[in-house]
Amino acid sequence: IYTNSGDIVDLSAPGGTFPPLGSLILSTWSPLSFDLPANFVFTAGTSMAAPHVAGAAAQLVGKNGSYVSPRTLRTILEESAEDLGPRGDDDVYGHGLVNVWEALQD
Repeated sequence: IYTNSGDIVDLSAPGGTFPPLGSLILSTWSPLSFDLPANFVFTAGTSMAAPHVAGAAAQLVGKNGSYVSPRTLRTILEESAEDLGPRGDDDVYGHGLVNVWEALQD
């Protein structure tokens, strides 16, 4: 799970961890950046976590139509997140781990 930390964290999403924990995510990458076969690289961070949240928002728009406001999308994602850490919104996990299944239930 990857987040920035502080009072601006809204949601958490899978993003891997850098070594020594070693839970990296395989992703596509520019061949100009690394000399790896088939344009793949193991990495972690918000660049790996953000697509999970964007994908969840896209699924909500697909289900509810393009008339769904950004504020409504945010509210649905926050209210459907799996609470992690201290109960409720916190500085480490925000509202919790994005949960697409729960978000699509209403």
